[in-house]
This record gives sequence, structure tokens and C-alpha cells, in this order.
Amino acid sequence: MLDYYGSINMSRDDIKNDIVLTPKYKNYNKEYLYEIINYLYTRNFLLKSYSCSGWNIFNKKDAMKYIDDYIKENTLNCKRKLAIMLQLVNSEDIVYEPNIFKCICDNLKTDL
Repeated sequence: MLDYYGSINMSRDDIKNDIVLTPKYKNYNKEYLYEIINYLYTRNFLLKSYSCSGWNIFNKKDAMKYIDDYIKENTLNCKRKLAIMLQLVNSEDIVYEPNIFKCICDNLKTDL
């Protein structure tokens, strides 16, 4: 007897939609989640296709952990940039130059 769900493959789009429609991520911007998922594909954390049963039983939990870790790291990096901007803007020793401050924040190296 064939494993019906094991013989059905899920495409990238099916996987993206499955993750985005997860109740855990309902408050997140869909474009932000798509960006994270695409990042995971480029880093080979996610494969091109999964079987339905393989995705739901084994891989979805790992993918969601990667997404949660990415969101935590991205949030931490944004807080670091905000702290630097607050220091630069509120410093009495540095002249306020928004373009320079933006360049500084844009060129900060992150771990993502």
C-alpha cells in the first residue's frame, strides 16, 4: 500500500504559504516572512521540495525554529542600530548629520 501523503510533494510556494498561514505568524508581515523563507532557501536550510508527511512531521518544526531564530537575531540587530542612533543623536560632541548617521547604520555588519 502506498503512503499517500508521502508520495505527494510540496513545492516551494506550498511551503511558503504553509508557513505564512501558521497561526504563530499571523501578526507578522507576509513579505517579511517571505524574505526570511527565501533567505533560508539560499542558505540551504530548506530544500526545494518535501513530501507532505515529511514536511508536516519532521521538517516544519525545524524550519519554524530557524525562522524564530532569524527573527530574534534580526530584532536584536535592529535594537543595536537604534541604540547607536540614539547615542549619536543625543551626543553633545557630535554634530547632527542624518545622512552620515544613516550610512553608519546601513554599514553595520550583522550576523544574519
